[in-house]
Amino acid sequence: MNPTDLFGQTISPPSESTSLTVKKKDKESLSKGQTVFNRLIKKVEKLRKEIDGLHKDLDSALARHTLKVAPAEAETTRLHVELIDLLYPYYTKTKVLSAKERSTLGEVISELLDDVIGCDEEAMERHKMMYKKLNGEHYDEVVSQDMAMFREGINEMFAAHGLDLNLGDLDFSDDEAVARKMQELQEKFQAEQERMQNQPPKRKKTKRQLEMEARAEEMEKARNRSLSTMYKQLARSLHPDLEPDEALRAEKEELMKQLTVAYEAQDLHTLLKLEAQWMARNSGNIQALTEEKLAIYNAVLKEQIEELEVEYHRTMGHPRYGPLMEYGMHYSKSLLREIDIREMRLRMRNRSLEESIANLRGKNPLKEVQMCIQLAGSRLG
Repeated sequence: MNPTDLFGQTISPPSESTSLTVKKKDKESLSKGQTVFNRLIKKVEKLRKEIDGLHKDLDSALARHTLKVAPAEAETTRLHVELIDLLYPYYTKTKVLSAKERSTLGEVISELLDDVIGCDEEAMERHKMMYKKLNGEHYDEVVSQDMAMFREGINEMFAAHGLDLNLGDLDFSDDEAVARKMQELQEKFQAEQERMQNQPPKRKKTKRQLEMEARAEEMEKARNRSLSTMYKQLARSLHPDLEPDEALRAEKEELMKQLTVAYEAQDLHTLLKLEAQWMARNSGNIQALTEEKLAIYNAVLKEQIEELEVEYHRTMGHPRYGPLMEYGMHYSKSLLREIDIREMRLRMRNRSLEESIANLRGKNPLKEVQMCIQLAGSRLG
C-alpha cells in the first residue's frame, strides 16, 4: 500500500523537485488561491534569504570594525589622555598665556575630557578634578543631572503613548545595555499599539462587523486545527524511536527538532518544506490543496511575512550590532566602506596627535601649545 502525505493523498515516486509552489497542470490555469499561495511562498523565501544575507553582511562589518576601528579608537583615547596631561599645566600657569589663550586652551582640554573621561580608571579622579576646574561643576553631578533629564524625556515620550516606563538603574554608558533596553521599549510600544488597534469600539457593533469577527474566529480555529494535524501526522512519520536504521534515525532526530521549533513558531513555510523534503519530495501534496485549505494557509503565510518584515527592520537595531550604529543605516559594501574610511581618519588623527605630543615633549613645547590654541581658535570661530 502506498503511503499518504499530510493531505491524505497518495505519495508519488520521489523526484528531485522540492518546490512548495503550485504548478500548472497541462493547459489549466491556477486558481486565485493557488496564485496567492505561490506569491506568498516566494515572498517568505525572499525575506528569509534577505534576513540571512543581512546578518552575514552585518557580522562581516562587525568583524571588520572590531579588527580595524576598535584598536584605532583605543589608541586615540590613549593619546588624548596623554595630550591632556601635557596641556593642562599650561592652563594653570596664569602668567604664561594671555586670558584669551587660556580660555581657548580650556575649551580644547574640555573637549578632550569629554572624549576620555571614564575611559581610563587610573586617570579618572585626575580628570574629574580638571573638569571641575574648567567647568566649575562636579562631573558626577553633571552626569547625574543629564541622566535624570534624559530619563524624564524618555518617560514623557512613552507616557504620551500610554506606556508607564521604568528605566531603573540602566547604565547609559553601556551601549549594549542601552541597545537592549531600546529594543525592549520598541517591542512594548508596538504591543501597545496593537492592543489599542484591537480594542473593541465603544459603540455597538453592526451585523456585518459581528459576521466578520465570527468568520475570522472560525478561520483562526481552522488554521490551528490544520497546523496541529500537519504537525501530528508529520511527527508520526519522523519519530526517531520507530526507525531501526541508525543513519535515518539520526536524520529524523534532527528533522524532529526542526519540526517542533517550526510548529511552536506556527511556521507554516518550514512545516511544508519538511513535509515536502521527507515525505513526498515533489509538489503533489501542494497541488491537492483545496481552496479552503489554501485560504487558511494564505492567512498564515501573510502573518509570517509581516513578522519577517519586522524582523528584517529590527536586525540593524539588535544589541549585537550596537558598535555599527555610529555609521548610520548603511548596509553591505557601503557599510564596509564607511568602516574603512573611519579607520583611515583615525590613523591620520593618531599620527597628528603623536606629532603634537612629541613637540610638547620637545625643546619648544610652548610653541606647540600656542599652535593648538591657534588651530582651536580658528575652528571654534
